[in-house]
Amino acid sequence: MAASRRVRESTTYFELLSVLLSIQVFGPDCTRMRVQFESDSEPAVLALRKCYSPDPGCQGIIRDICLLCTRYHITPRWEHILSSFNDVADALSHNHFPQAQVHFAEEFGGRVLSLVA
Repeated sequence: MAASRRVRESTTYFELLSVLLSIQVFGPDCTRMRVQFESDSEPAVLALRKCYSPDPGCQGIIRDICLLCTRYHITPRWEHILSSFNDVADALSHNHFPQAQVHFAEEFGGRVLSLVA
């Protein structure tokens, strides 16, 4: 049942989940810092700015984000960006690694490297 519920979650839910996961992983390294989080999901950014979502699943994630920001003394800034500035992250989120590498090389002037060892 949990797996089928996860499939039905909204894009906003997954955008918020990515923020939560990033704070869980990098939060200790960002202690007492101001951190700008950028997302191309306007509903997710608005929910984070209000610290509220009418969706119980999203609200639970927002609560956890707020608790972690408090624990690590992170001052967050939530910014909406155009999806055209989010090509690399979008390709990675859909497991399109070669496409992500091409976008990265185009945007940051790097060369395309193999992700396979």
